Amino acid sequence: MENVKNPLNDEPFTFCGFEPYQKLNGEWTELKLWQSKCKTCDKPFTVKTPISVFKFEDSKSFMVINCLEHRKKKSAYGNFKK
Repeated sequence: MENVKNPLNDEPFTFCGFEPYQKLNGEWTELKLWQSKCKTCDKPFTVKTPISVFKFEDSKSFMVINCLEHRKKKSAYGNFKK
C-alpha cells in the first residue's frame, strides 16, 4: 500500500496495519492505521481511517500534523486554540 502525503507539511502517512472496530449497529469492521511524524517534536503518531480510504482526499484524518500532545495546543493549521 502506498504512503499518503500530507499537503500541509509533506510528511508521509505510512500504512501500518488494521484495528478491529465495532460500528454502532453492532457490526464489526476494521480501521486502517497510518503513522506520521509530529511537525512540532518529530515523534511518531497514528491516525485511524475507514477501510475504504486510499488517498488524502478520502479522509480528514490526514489533516492532522501533530502528535496528541501538540494537537491539544494547536489546530491542524498551526494556530493556537483559544
